[in-house]
Amino acid sequence: MTKEIVFEKISKIIADHLGPYLDTEIKMESSIADDLDMDSMDVLCIVYMMELNLKITIESDRLATFNTVEDLVNVAMEKLNVK
Repeated sequence: MTKEIVFEKISKIIADHLGPYLDTEIKMESSIADDLDMDSMDVLCIVYMMELNLKITIESDRLATFNTVEDLVNVAMEKLNVK
């Protein structure tokens, strides 16, 4: 699975979660808090949906380390063992 495909999957998860509250384009460099206006509960939901959709497990102590969409993509790539 390529980084672009993982990004597309995560972008869809974010867009589905935020629904009508999403008022900006989701980019790799998008700040989770500033650009997407997501709080820690939103991140928890996104990570849960990533785990279900991508069949991965993300440790809860990593939740606080996610600042950008690219951070989410990178951890998914790591868990999928994709270089």
